Amino acid sequence: MSEYGDIETAVVAVLAALEEGGSPLFAEVSGGAFADRKSRDAQLLRAATPAAVVVVDGRQRVGADDAVPGAVRVTVAVTDRSLRSSVGARLGDVDGHGVYLVAERVAGSLTGAVLGDAWRLSEIEERVVTADERQVVIEQSWIADKPVSLTLPTFAGDNILGSDAVVSVMPGKAEAEAVDFSFPGVDGVFRHVLGRTSREIVWRGVLRAASHVELSAIEDGIEALIGSGQVGVVADALGRSFAGCVVSEFERRGERRVHPATGQVVQAFSLLFTQLAGQG
Repeated sequence: MSEYGDIETAVVAVLAALEEGGSPLFAEVSGGAFADRKSRDAQLLRAATPAAVVVVDGRQRVGADDAVPGAVRVTVAVTDRSLRSSVGARLGDVDGHGVYLVAERVAGSLTGAVLGDAWRLSEIEERVVTADERQVVIEQSWIADKPVSLTLPTFAGDNILGSDAVVSVMPGKAEAEAVDFSFPGVDGVFRHVLGRTSREIVWRGVLRAASHVELSAIEDGIEALIGSGQVGVVADALGRSFAGCVVSEFERRGERRVHPATGQVVQAFSLLFTQLAGQG
């Protein structure tokens, strides 16, 4: 199957498997391709509810220097209907769950999910796009990217980030310490290489834990490594390893948050390692 087809099929399968109170959450789940939002919503308004439709919207634009295509945009539109009350479509009643609960369950199931051939979903926007007293449609916009690896990097053989972190490894440039010299009457400049200089390696991403206590323990462990001066190997799942590294700096990027869909406590971060001079 095609890449777009794999993503659509995987998302549809996740939504179709959702349950609420021991019964399927959705009466109808389908994939589709639509020229505009109006035709998509028209299909939803005719469907048995709660209903969802999954649409692959193409790729994000990338810069001229990017070597690979952009991440795939995916739209998930969900709806619920109530003929009993003016608030039932939103908040639920004896006839249905309400679109707010349906959208929340979808977000919780897809956030951070790994689908098909290692596609990972991240939500970028959610909004109400169609509404009246009897039926409401909520549109969620997602990005499906394909990380090079889903395995976490290690320091000194240990995972220091917890099991649910999302992180990328960015090695800094390799440089040599050298002395340049020349001789009178001899053309050219000669160089004596003294060895490699220190190099920076950055881990950047999001720490995720089930509770504030668990996340604080992860952060405390990282900060303890900074004070210890421990030297170890930084390794990632791509087979790259960097010997002679120390943890130099831990930065929390923004405030700690609780994810509204998953309930996890999350903290964006960057972690700086220094590969000591002369290490290869």
